[in-house]
Amino acid sequence: MYNKNCKIQIYKGIIQFLLDSTTYSLKDIADIAETSIKNIRLIYLDEILPSSFTSELKLIKIYQIILEFNLKLNRKRNF
Repeated sequence: MYNKNCKIQIYKGIIQFLLDSTTYSLKDIADIAETSIKNIRLIYLDEILPSSFTSELKLIKIYQIILEFNLKLNRKRNF
């Protein structure tokens, strides 16, 4: 149970980061992660990890790409 709850909080945080740092909607995030909007809403709004959620790595990869992009953008602004 602890592991599942941790995953939910991590994925919810990733989704929140994507919403805050991009113009993506929950639907956009679902499309890019190749999962259903229902799965994204279950995680983000209901804090439930769907048993059929197989897009974990894709969600993490999207987070990594946006994070790296933001870091590069901030570096350019500082020069």
